[in-house]
Amino acid sequence: ELRRGLAELRNQADTLVYTTEQAIEAYGDLLSADHAAQVRGQVDNLRAMLASGADLESIRGAYMELENAAYEIAEAVYGGSGGA
Repeated sequence: ELRRGLAELRNQADTLVYTTEQAIEAYGDLLSADHAAQVRGQVDNLRAMLASGADLESIRGAYMELENAAYEIAEAVYGGSGGA
């Protein structure tokens, strides 16, 4: 069951990495250079964890960080005004 949970999380993480990269390519100009660089770093971090076979909790933590960053990109794209 743990193995299945890890496989599902890895699949979700792969998808999030891909969609976040696409969002940065398409909408990176709406982000500050620092923010775009930070999100790219989070993408690279999660990708490295997936490649190295990191444990479930490590991947989950990196996934949640990147997911939050993806929401921030969406807010920037759709004109949302959120605080830090």
